[in-house]
Amino acid sequence: MNNLPPNSQPLGLHCQSKNDDLGYHILPINQFFYWTFCESFTTLFHCHLYWGSQERNFDAYVEDIFKVTKKAYYWSARNDGIYFSNTNITSYFARKYAWNPIPGIPPNHVL
Repeated sequence: MNNLPPNSQPLGLHCQSKNDDLGYHILPINQFFYWTFCESFTTLFHCHLYWGSQERNFDAYVEDIFKVTKKAYYWSARNDGIYFSNTNITSYFARKYAWNPIPGIPPNHVL
């Protein structure tokens, strides 16, 4: 979910597993990107998010951690980082990752 400030640059993302590349996507403000899959004991989905001069790589789904306890998980990109929740209620989101600067790109650079 793109929860970045209004009038900011769109969010770029690329998510994939060992067997499934979900492709590159550009997500406008307040838009969602979602996918479904069948879990196995080794399921791992990794995502790369990029926004202006910042980026973050992270594991969006790891079978050993999530243990099939829920049917849906939510990630939210915000101006201070990437947040996670197992419900789509805004107050339940917790920040998991800060943005990292993209090497060689000046701050606030428009891509």
